[in-house]
Amino acid sequence: GEIRYEGQPTSFDELRGEMRRIHARNPETMVLIQADRRSRHGKVVQVMDLAKSIGFERIGIAIETSPEPRD
Repeated sequence: GEIRYEGQPTSFDELRGEMRRIHARNPETMVLIQADRRSRHGKVVQVMDLAKSIGFERIGIAIETSPEPRD
């Protein structure tokens, strides 16, 4: 799975740096992790753990789902 920040591909290390900068400016910021159906569970957990280790307390996950089939 690919990690993106603000729609752009990024490395885990770059994401860590950006999260640290954001947390320094506003520790109350909510981290929202968006995952599509192809996202690996482990990658999502890795990003959650990163956010927690930096000190974020408000972390959410948004999962992309398939539309329900219509009859």
